[in-house]
Amino acid sequence: MAEKLAWRVVRQLSVAVAIAGMFLMVAGLPKPTPVLAWLGFAIPCVVLVLAVVEVFRVPSGLRFAVLTMPLRRPVIALAWVLLALANALVLLWAMLDRVNAGTMEPLIFALVCAVCAGAVSLVNEA
Repeated sequence: MAEKLAWRVVRQLSVAVAIAGMFLMVAGLPKPTPVLAWLGFAIPCVVLVLAVVEVFRVPSGLRFAVLTMPLRRPVIALAWVLLALANALVLLWAMLDRVNAGTMEPLIFALVCAVCAGAVSLVNEA
């Protein structure tokens, strides 16, 4: 039960990062503006809030088991690392966008990491 809940959290957070990243990518074409950087700073905060909400939605008896699941299942740890990397790359893109670097590469890599985390979640949850 705890493993199923952990996979659900990974899947929902990866979908949130992927959708937000796609929005930033489409909004930033052909060259991103520094105003989009504020959305880039907000996305990891929203994902963190969603993670906390999902942890509190888990029944209190299973909360510790869900939080320690990456220690028991390395695949869940891999998915969490991919999600953390996606969020870090979105933050990096926002910082680069804020200084008018005009690059989209960190955002593309963030999307790839988020999609890979979601794919790992879907494959292992079934």
